[in-house]
Amino acid sequence: MLILTICSFGCVHGVSPQGESPLRNPEYHDISHLASPSDGLREKDRPPSHQTGGQALGRVVLDDAKYLLTAPLRIDATDALILGGVAAGIGGLMAVDGDIRKSFQNNQGKTKNDVAHGLETAGTSYVFLAGQLGLIASGYWFRENESGDKLYRTALISLEAQMFTEATTGFVKIAAGRRRPSSGRGSHSYTPFQDFSFDRSFVSGHAARAFTVAAVFADSYPQPVPFIVYSAASLIALSRIYLDEHFSSDVFAGAAIGYVIGKALSWRHMEKNKDVGLTFLPYVPNTEVTVGLTLHYAFH
Repeated sequence: MLILTICSFGCVHGVSPQGESPLRNPEYHDISHLASPSDGLREKDRPPSHQTGGQALGRVVLDDAKYLLTAPLRIDATDALILGGVAAGIGGLMAVDGDIRKSFQNNQGKTKNDVAHGLETAGTSYVFLAGQLGLIASGYWFRENESGDKLYRTALISLEAQMFTEATTGFVKIAAGRRRPSSGRGSHSYTPFQDFSFDRSFVSGHAARAFTVAAVFADSYPQPVPFIVYSAASLIALSRIYLDEHFSSDVFAGAAIGYVIGKALSWRHMEKNKDVGLTFLPYVPNTEVTVGLTLHYAFH
């Protein structure tokens, strides 16, 4: 799964949302046609009677999962070169993980400890989940404004990307089985698939999560947002080394996974024109029987 994810690293560098699809997928999912509640939905935009909003949403998630898993089929020589560079970077850090750990542990302080623990809490999955749900709700509430609509769409993509990142890092943790530095077993202690525990060092879930969300929001907003979100993600990642929860290679690999997933899904759900994309809308038919959710996307 680590290779499947990072192999698309080269496919997402240096490409803007207004350009070609980064993973060379000819399909873009329409993710931004947000209708005004007063306008209602045209008949052709309403979901088929046999397909609920949940089913439509499930289809998009499954399509995105397939898109990420089949990324190795779309790499070229440039992508392979970048993949090799990322793998070499991880390997190089593994060779000096012990030295980097000592450097961090020899520079401890009360204020640094307090800041690091605060960053640790801020980088947990439930804090990110709560934050993104809050952004989705805020964006939806103000969706009639362009800024609210943009926040709503961006947070939806970010939430989906986070879910894929959580699944990917969980699998890699179990598959690698690397002991945390605080266990005292050194940097080369691996027990793959031994006890199926997520409490493992490789890769850093905090770093992956932070860079996933940062990549999505950096794609959608101009400066200083990219600088802010990537700086915050970097601080969260470094706090994991400082607190002796991860080796440097764990953090680098996690950041790479998060960056790739965030970029890939962000660009997948963007069209060449900024006003197209995926839509989640409340569906209220002309009856008093039920309400539901409709999801609309277009293929190009």
